[in-house]
Amino acid sequence: MDIEDCRQEGLAFAEHWRFICSYDVGIGLNGFTKWCQQQGQPDKAKLIFIDTSHEYEHTKQEIAAWVPHLNERGILLFHDTNMGKGKFARMDGSISTGWDNQRGVIRAIEEYLGRQYDENSFFTDIAKDFLVIHYPHCNGLTVLKRLS
Repeated sequence: MDIEDCRQEGLAFAEHWRFICSYDVGIGLNGFTKWCQQQGQPDKAKLIFIDTSHEYEHTKQEIAAWVPHLNERGILLFHDTNMGKGKFARMDGSISTGWDNQRGVIRAIEEYLGRQYDENSFFTDIAKDFLVIHYPHCNGLTVLKRLS
């Protein structure tokens, strides 16, 4: 799903996914369940990957819109949870430059879970019925796996 049509010809495994050109929060709040029914698919997802604006308010809205669509053992993946203000390292040892988003994604996750984290470090936690795993490399990847 994207607000821009990013379908491309010849993508590997394209037959296994359906593209939705839409605003993610809008369809999450109003229309995803109906779309799933029309497609003959369950309206509770096993995996939801969020990698969008990286802004705090938008990420808060995404969490509110998409957590209800996560199945009982589903996983929410958030990329760019460690944007930083300067350089960042990738697992392969290469270095690049991030942008200061005022901790947008990780701050929204912290608020949702009622926790505070150091996004510069690897961590695990259990909060709000989620196993939380954070990988700080390459702008950060945070996994929320539902435990209930």
